[in-house]
Amino acid sequence: PVLDARVPAAGTAAERRAFNEQLRTACYETGAFYLRHHGIADGLCRAALAGAERFFALPAESKARCGIRHSKRFRG
Repeated sequence: PVLDARVPAAGTAAERRAFNEQLRTACYETGAFYLRHHGIADGLCRAALAGAERFFALPAESKARCGIRHSKRFRG
């Protein structure tokens, strides 16, 4: 799904409710979504994607060291 980041701030109450429902559905059922009109610079988006590509190209053992279970804030 493609969501419009302008809606939560500028949309009507009905549009905001619809946005929230679409966001909920995307997160719980699809697991991902595209967000348009977010205002984040293209260069920063490209840098984040490049970083993600580098991370996921690492060996499994390296990625496992970043797991949530190693966080001091993990409580579960």
